[in-house]
Amino acid sequence: MRVCMVAPSVKIPEPLAQSVHQFEFAKNLVEMGIEVHLICRRDENRPSQETGITYHRVFSKDVPLSRLFFTRNAKSKVKTLLREHEFDIVHDRGYLFGGSGIAIARKAGIPTVLQIDDDWIRTEALVSRIAATRLYRGMALWWCQRTLRRANHAFAVSESLRRVAIDEWGADANKIDVIPNGVDLDLFSPGVEPFGIRDRLNAGGDSIVCFVGALGPWHGVDKLLQAFPIALAKQANMRLLLVGGAKEYEISHLIAQTERLGITDRVSFLGRVEHKEIPRILVESDVAVAPYPHADYGFSPLKIFEYMACGLPVITSDIPSTREIIRHAENGLLVKAGDPNELAHAILSVLWDSDLVARLKAGALESAQEYSWRSSTERLVELYRKALRG
Repeated sequence: MRVCMVAPSVKIPEPLAQSVHQFEFAKNLVEMGIEVHLICRRDENRPSQETGITYHRVFSKDVPLSRLFFTRNAKSKVKTLLREHEFDIVHDRGYLFGGSGIAIARKAGIPTVLQIDDDWIRTEALVSRIAATRLYRGMALWWCQRTLRRANHAFAVSESLRRVAIDEWGADANKIDVIPNGVDLDLFSPGVEPFGIRDRLNAGGDSIVCFVGALGPWHGVDKLLQAFPIALAKQANMRLLLVGGAKEYEISHLIAQTERLGITDRVSFLGRVEHKEIPRILVESDVAVAPYPHADYGFSPLKIFEYMACGLPVITSDIPSTREIIRHAENGLLVKAGDPNELAHAILSVLWDSDLVARLKAGALESAQEYSWRSSTERLVELYRKALRG
């Protein structure tokens, strides 16, 4: 089987979840004997092939309206590739006003699979005032509906996101499956060599509360910062470690918040790190947090799978997407979204209750086995076959 994977909004390699997701799919497909051509944003200085994936670069500079450029560039790349090679499947990672792979493959008579990673319309409105206007939302909904109609099959990364596609975008329930994100169980495990983060932070015997991911508003880091001084008031020997990047103004906002809360000396911003280093940081932590806000954007949280695979007690917000993964008090703790007091109480309950920690760790490790990238890729291949049969 030969697959054209169209993901121009994704940069590879990058430590971001979307980059890890797309690379793991492509890598595992290759390991299963499938030829993969991946259209993505990519560093010109990197080699053109890794692990057997054939890369095709599109416009990757971070400039205003860059999406217009890489979308247009991707359309040209897809047309060229479909002329030069015989593909069995075109796999298109969707995003608002993208869909180059779906549109061109449909004209060429090649079966297509559409990948839906988040609620495109709500996510866009979160970061753009224009996207929140009625006119823009109307155009976005029309585009979502048209793209879903054109695709032979689609998959969402969570059941809650699948329901959005069906109930709000009008997707055919028989043409959309669920394939969750996963974790590399060879990379993430409790037995990896520690990074040495405790020595670098001079943490001594302090408990480390860890967050990994982008520090944008959709991950609820501001609520985590609000919760931390509440917990510190009852246990002073704690540190909060934030691992991940953000835009400069977002980082400045969070640093200013730590100053207002008087916790600057207890919070460390580590910035972005290589994905392979994340498990080495996690195994030195005592508890890992994913404090999503009230809004549910249909996540399949990569960080939660990685936390669990390292055997960490996990605390996350009680929203539909996380309830698909976390069973409260079995493999993690669910807390009320946006409630700093409840989050602080959960952190302390983990640090103070050794029996709870043992139960959560065992449950997390067991659950992680269900979410390997290999198993997700096997489900993806079955969806390809369904599209081919259709």
